[in-house]
Amino acid sequence: NAHVASDAVYMEVQFAHDATRYSATLQHVSDECDLAMVAVEDPEFWQRAKPLEMAEVPEREDYVKVMGFPVGGASLSITDGIVSRSELDNYAHSGRELTVAQISAPINPGNSGGPVVNKDGKLVGVVHQGYPNGQNLGFMIPANILQHFGKQVEKKEKGFPDLSIKVQNLENRFLREHYQLPAKKSGVLVKEVAKLSCAHGILHEGDIIMEIDGVPINNDGTVFINPMKKIEFEAIVQQKALGEEVTIKLWRNGGEDTLKVKLTSEIGTTDSIIPMEHNKRPSYYIASGQMVIQPVTENFIQAKKLKYENKAKELPDDQLIAINMMLNSGYTTGYRGLDGQLIKEINGKKIRNMKDVVWAFDSNIGKTHVIKTDKGNEIVIPNLNA
Repeated sequence: NAHVASDAVYMEVQFAHDATRYSATLQHVSDECDLAMVAVEDPEFWQRAKPLEMAEVPEREDYVKVMGFPVGGASLSITDGIVSRSELDNYAHSGRELTVAQISAPINPGNSGGPVVNKDGKLVGVVHQGYPNGQNLGFMIPANILQHFGKQVEKKEKGFPDLSIKVQNLENRFLREHYQLPAKKSGVLVKEVAKLSCAHGILHEGDIIMEIDGVPINNDGTVFINPMKKIEFEAIVQQKALGEEVTIKLWRNGGEDTLKVKLTSEIGTTDSIIPMEHNKRPSYYIASGQMVIQPVTENFIQAKKLKYENKAKELPDDQLIAINMMLNSGYTTGYRGLDGQLIKEINGKKIRNMKDVVWAFDSNIGKTHVIKTDKGNEIVIPNLNA
């Protein structure tokens, strides 16, 4: 897993029932899907290693066996269970929603990165997270995500494609009738297409997406991959490689239409909130030694326990800019409760990103800086460079 290996300074690997350690190096990391690839140069390791054959994505109720080194001991632990369900869910390491498979086999801290195999001993997934508030709620990264990661490594690219649209379910029959959708048709209603989306100018607000790559979309936004596997329709898009096309059948203006979208948008790249960052110094600016300003990231949101509307960007360099904290001094007396507020204007200049912040402060020749927030608050601090 990326959350295990990405921060490592030095790595060693060893076989479960052997004392020999082999030096390893980190080769590739995808924080998005919480996977990492390491390399071992010692030829002895590869003479002894037996690679696992990868199987297809397991079905619900399929038997699985989990291997790893969880807390409670130093030797290899093996547990078993079944696949409970597959769906899009949040990856704790990145905050992104990708396909996961829930399994009933017990998973504990230390299991991360362990293989999950089927009854034939073939690899069907990799353990990556548990759920502390439930019983026997463990999750694995399924084989299709492992395969996607492998293709990313092979093509030297990163990212999962995304249509970057907002949709509404059509479970209400009056809503379907309002858009004149025939009784035997189903789908989801397009409410917004991000300006930077690969579907911008192709899909429009008010369109109803009925099928994606020939697979009908249910009114609740799910698709049936087979009779036993029901999953959100976005999973079909995520299975594609960046640059591939997806075929969409839709209902528009009282009639059917079919079109293609080339998938060039990556998950999260059209959002104004910066995805979870790892192994990267935070970006910030200290204004006149009085206030700390930074772009809104998922890291910042979690640390501060804040909530923001994740609006789509208008321009590629758009960011949400927030007050991290006001530093206590005689210049900031009375400025309490401002942490987390978004900055809309500095010295009369509209703020879209950190470059605007730096320019607005550095170009000011007045005796004070005037900052206005989204909550209507006004902050005036001295310009120490005037």
